[in-house]
Amino acid sequence: MITAANRKYWIIGSLAAIAGGVGLIIVNKRKKEKEVAEIMLLLNSEIGQNEGGSRLGNQYNLWDPRYYQVAFKNGATIFQSKTAKNYAKQIYDANGWFTENEGAVFAAFRSIGSKARISQVSFEFSSIYGTDLYTYLTDTLLNPKEMDQLARLIATFKD
Repeated sequence: MITAANRKYWIIGSLAAIAGGVGLIIVNKRKKEKEVAEIMLLLNSEIGQNEGGSRLGNQYNLWDPRYYQVAFKNGATIFQSKTAKNYAKQIYDANGWFTENEGAVFAAFRSIGSKARISQVSFEFSSIYGTDLYTYLTDTLLNPKEMDQLARLIATFKD
């Protein structure tokens, strides 16, 4: 029971609990950012980039929309534009009002099945939704553990 005598202790205790909670949130956020950075290193190593490489703006990066054009010239198979747009929509629509449907994202990537086609879907995604696919996945849809699973799935794809 709060009385006039112990009110200040309740206030101090409450403020300490709030400060502790905020501290935990900040530490957890930094931990997640570190995990995402480690996953990016894994993805970049799979596509032949070094730590200093840019994830976008490099035609040899599968997340870059130009990657599929280079890969196609080198013999990779790609989708018809409509099919790539359908996959882009499937991934975009996996983000719901209250929950995300990560299963739909993984199903789409399993069906896409190649790095060149991921790049093609990325091209259509950025054309339709005005943001790049990688940023959408990492900022909106998937947590670091799920991005790690996606990176491992993509590492099995050939081009």
